[in-house]
Amino acid sequence: MLYFMKNVVPNVADKASSIREKFFSGLTYIRSSKNILPILLICALIGLTSAFPIVLMPVFVKDIFHLDARGLGIFMSAIGVGAILGTAKVVLRKKTEGLCRLIISSSMGFGLAVIAFGLSKNIFFAVLFLVLSGYFMVVEMVASNTYMQTIVPDNMRGRIMGFFAMAFIGFTPVGSLISGFLANKISAQLTVAAGGFLSIVVTAIIRKKILKTNQ
Repeated sequence: MLYFMKNVVPNVADKASSIREKFFSGLTYIRSSKNILPILLICALIGLTSAFPIVLMPVFVKDIFHLDARGLGIFMSAIGVGAILGTAKVVLRKKTEGLCRLIISSSMGFGLAVIAFGLSKNIFFAVLFLVLSGYFMVVEMVASNTYMQTIVPDNMRGRIMGFFAMAFIGFTPVGSLISGFLANKISAQLTVAAGGFLSIVVTAIIRKKILKTNQ
């Protein structure tokens, strides 16, 4: 992919900057931007709450649905199927308009799917909700990535993508710790449902700010 990139001119000033200076310049840009920070907050939220069903999946498979290792494979594969469908959904888009609404709706959809999985008692519906959670999770991630790369200046793109990776991937271990702690206190089902509810509430709070700055 890099081989086919043409006319890439290095920024001499950036080359002379230290990693520390680049980090803080990226942070300053994010804080001053009305577009980037809300999107990163949603990415961090999805990174945090997506760990809940994945980390607690063995509990659901063994204690709730009374399945074996094959059941775990089916459940985890369901998330993968949804992820593939979500990737195809975004890739097939021919326009970048409406990405913010797609980010919001997919974050809401992810929260609903996670709640439904957490409270589900039927294996068929549980698998279906896992497919939907994988779908919405990837749609949100790819749409956010695409949106930020589209609006960010060339000299800031690499730094902002670094913060994007930190928001989405960096909060997943935190979510793992929180989910394990909560599951021990209130049960695995309620913990997963709480993660989905948190996704919906926070997205609803951020929603107006995102749409207001992208009208």
